[in-house]
Amino acid sequence: MKLAAKAGVALLALGCHDHEHDGHGHGQDHGHEHAESKQEEHEHGGDESIGCTAWTDEFELFVEIDRPQEGKNVGYHAHITRLVDFKPAMKGVLTVEWRSGGSVVTEARADAVARAGIFTPESKSPPPGAYEVVVRYELGQQKARFDCGKVEVGGEAEAHEESPSLGFTKEQQWVIPFATSLSVKRKMAREVELPAIVEPAGSDRLTISAPTSGRFFHSPKLSLAEGLHIDRGQQVGSIAPTVAGDDFSELTGAVDEARVAKNQALAELQRIKPLVADGLLPNKRLTTARNDVERANARLKATRGRLARVVAPGGKGGLSVKSSLAGVVTEILVANGEPVAPGAPLVRIGGERSRWLRARFVVRPDHELSPAVPVAIRTAEGERVDVRGRAKLLSLHPIVDPKTQLATWIAQVKLGDGQEEPSHDLRSGARVVLLLSVGKVEERVAVPRGAVVDINTRPYVFVQLEGESFEKRRVVVGVSDNDYVEIVSGVKTDERVVSQGGYDIHLASVMGTVESHQH
Repeated sequence: MKLAAKAGVALLALGCHDHEHDGHGHGQDHGHEHAESKQEEHEHGGDESIGCTAWTDEFELFVEIDRPQEGKNVGYHAHITRLVDFKPAMKGVLTVEWRSGGSVVTEARADAVARAGIFTPESKSPPPGAYEVVVRYELGQQKARFDCGKVEVGGEAEAHEESPSLGFTKEQQWVIPFATSLSVKRKMAREVELPAIVEPAGSDRLTISAPTSGRFFHSPKLSLAEGLHIDRGQQVGSIAPTVAGDDFSELTGAVDEARVAKNQALAELQRIKPLVADGLLPNKRLTTARNDVERANARLKATRGRLARVVAPGGKGGLSVKSSLAGVVTEILVANGEPVAPGAPLVRIGGERSRWLRARFVVRPDHELSPAVPVAIRTAEGERVDVRGRAKLLSLHPIVDPKTQLATWIAQVKLGDGQEEPSHDLRSGARVVLLLSVGKVEERVAVPRGAVVDINTRPYVFVQLEGESFEKRRVVVGVSDNDYVEIVSGVKTDERVVSQGGYDIHLASVMGTVESHQH
């Protein structure tokens, strides 16, 4: 397993120090056991241990190694942290190798954790000489190799000054939301926030109008209301049109009259037929009766045809009113059953292909907003929604009202191919914050947003020196871009910073619950 790019290795000589944690609660067992191991060192005559912190892409190692003494066993206190969630490894095999000339001289192995995240193997002390210390960790198919540098066995131990670092044990890190990350160089530009309201895009709106005069009846199959999703081609209602000045009641009356006239003509025809057959009436009367029946039939058919184009309230037929756009009802302009004129707007639909973000703000100098590119939206719940590549500003500069000095700038955001449900983050009418990337894009040293901790209104970053040792640094922040913040000074590239949990380290230090120490 290769080391994570530029992750680095910390190899330290750790002075004897008992880890007492008065009242913090995260690492009391850890401190007690460390104290016991240090007591053993005193009994063995040693007063220092060797510490190593190293990373791969998947794991972090922090190991404390008793300084080897000829004829005595070497104890190891190894911590393995999963970088996917910064929690302790619960199983696996850990091996410590003392290598010389490419061969393993002494090896210590632990086939299981002594407790969560911690392996405590032992081995014989290697003979005096210079060695490369390699730690291996295996968990199924996952294999990690940690190179802990060279260690000289025998001779005088080098003196090391303790640095004013902040101690925060692995047991404390493992029980809180905690994470680290490398500071990196990123291409970044300044971000500007503008308050905005979401609305349907102008090119993605539809106003459904009345095809003729009459009365507009909502579809009985829908509960037509604002916010209702409408499919393309779905009927939203019907028009009971005014035909030649007649309304529905007049047309139904005409149909009834035509039906009565037809029945009378048929009855007259049936009465005349036997009289003509008996010679009591001339054939001309039979022909006239038949013509009357045909005229009554034609009239009934005509009145029924006119009525068929008209719908009764809640009835069938009439002129269907359908939507040619899939989307959401944004406005209902005519109540159920109200009369309308030809072309009158009935319902407005907002499509699902795109949204407008209408930002309104106090006018700013042009150089502060140029060039600008929409990069993200922050919702009312605080969630950041990335819109890079699917959002654009509709004008090069905001439109300014000369009277109020308020500027309006509209960004259009694509939602998809129109076949998917619109994101609730961008529902019409929602209030959001539009984030614009402004100005020149430059390469800058950056850390995750969570790495910058405000303490007494000043920004700090906690840098991890080794597994349980941290340095609190005052920083100067610059521009922010997406989830990263520029560090103008205080942190260099490729330093490992605490991206989550920095404030916990600060609290532990000021409350005196964790000593500032080196192991």
